[in-house]
Amino acid sequence: MALATIVIPSFNHSSYVGQSIESVLRQDHPEIELLIIDDGSSDDSVELIQSYVDQCRSTFKRFEFRSRENLGLAKTLNEALAWATGEYFSMLSSDDTLSTNKTSYLINYLESHKEISGVFGGINQTDIIGNITRVFNPAPGTWDFQDVLEKKCKLFAPAMLIRTEALRSVGGYWEDIALEDRSITLKLAFADHKLATVSKPLANYRWHESNTIKQTKKMTDARLKMLEKFPEKKEIKSAKAKVLHGAAREYAAANINAAWQSYWRAIEIDIYSIFSKAAYRALKKMLWNSIPFRKKPSIK
Repeated sequence: MALATIVIPSFNHSSYVGQSIESVLRQDHPEIELLIIDDGSSDDSVELIQSYVDQCRSTFKRFEFRSRENLGLAKTLNEALAWATGEYFSMLSSDDTLSTNKTSYLINYLESHKEISGVFGGINQTDIIGNITRVFNPAPGTWDFQDVLEKKCKLFAPAMLIRTEALRSVGGYWEDIALEDRSITLKLAFADHKLATVSKPLANYRWHESNTIKQTKKMTDARLKMLEKFPEKKEIKSAKAKVLHGAAREYAAANINAAWQSYWRAIEIDIYSIFSKAAYRALKKMLWNSIPFRKKPSIK
C-alpha cells in the first residue's frame, strides 16, 4: 500500500493547529507519514504540537516535528519535500482540516490514473469556529497548462494530492513567490504534468481575516511575479492583464486612483484585454464608485 506524506507547515495558528493534526490522525488510509514544521511561530503553536507527539508517533508509519526560525512558506514546503519519503505528497495549512477519507480517496484515484500527476477535490469553506458556510465542488476533468492558466479548473490546495516525484522533477516550490498553491500547479502543468479534479469535498478551508488572498496588493504583485516565470507569450500577457483588471475591481471601492492605475496598466500590457469580461467588470465598478454624489468610504 502506497505511503502518503502529509505536511503541516505551522505558523501562529495555535487556535487551529490541533484540529489540523487531529484530522490527519482520523485519516482512514493506514500508510501515512506526518511531517510538521513550525516556521517560527510566536504564539503557543510549538507547545500545542508537542502535546500530540506521542499520539502521532504511535499512529503514523513515520512522524517528524521540527521548529526553527521563520523562513517563509515556500522554503518550508521545499524542506518538507526533501524530507518526505512518501510516494504521494500533500500540504495541509495549520488552520485547515481534512475529511476522513481524503487521502484514501485521492490515492485510489491516482493509483487507477497513472497518467495523472496530481488530483484535487472540493472544499467546505468554514468560519473561524468551523461551521460550514459554503461548499465548492470542482467540475471533474483533466487539465493542461492553458486550462490552469485561464482558471478553467478549480484546484483547491487543501484537497490536493500530488506524486512526490512530479514535484521533485520541477524543482519544488518557487521560494520567491508568495502564492505557493497557484504557482506549483502552473509549474507542474507547464512541465506537461496532467492535473485532475474530482467533484467531492475532501477538506475544510477556514476563512478568516488573515487569509492572504484578501490582501489585494500583495496578491497582485505575487501573481504578476509568478507569471514572469513563464515565456512572454500572448497567453501570459492576457493572464497578466486579467490579474490587473481583477485588482482594479478590488481597489475600486476604497482607492479609485489605484483602481484606474491598475486598469490602464493592464491595457498597456495587453491592449486587447479592454474587450475582456475582466475589464468590463472592473470598469463598471470603477465608474460606479466614481459617481460624485455617492458616499465614499474613508481611506486611512
